[in-house]
Amino acid sequence: MVTIFYSFAMVIFPFYVYFTLKANKEHLNFASIRERIGYLYEGLKTKQPVQYNYNVFFLVRRFLSTVVLMFMTELPFFQC
Repeated sequence: MVTIFYSFAMVIFPFYVYFTLKANKEHLNFASIRERIGYLYEGLKTKQPVQYNYNVFFLVRRFLSTVVLMFMTELPFFQC
């Protein structure tokens, strides 16, 4: 049961981060937004979407490498 929850969270969380940042992209430098969702882009520049979406790319990359290592054991070419 816990594994199902964590698997679901690993898939949903990058989408949550992306859509939350996209919805608030014009107001990321406001103090009220920074207090509420600043942990999603802390330490990153907020001028361009690529900059504040770095954490989304990082999470997706980690998720995909986990999927490759776990489910493609029969295909060692993808594990290098």
